[in-house]
Amino acid sequence: MSQSDFSQIEDAFRRLPISEKLLLVERFVHHAHEDTLNAKSHLDQQLAQMAADPEIQAELSEIAREFASATADG
Repeated sequence: MSQSDFSQIEDAFRRLPISEKLLLVERFVHHAHEDTLNAKSHLDQQLAQMAADPEIQAELSEIAREFASATADG
């Protein structure tokens, strides 16, 4: 969004009555919350796909074998 667009939105917001400002802020917060939940869900899906990937599992197993002797060191 350009600075001009942002300024226009901000100016329009300033002209709203307080009741509409509050309603609009509530809606913005609601949308931001939904976006956050969707982003978290997407990340969770990506992590689940990585965990199920046989190549990732093989690499993790190899790393675990390489560091197995170090676990006794603390």
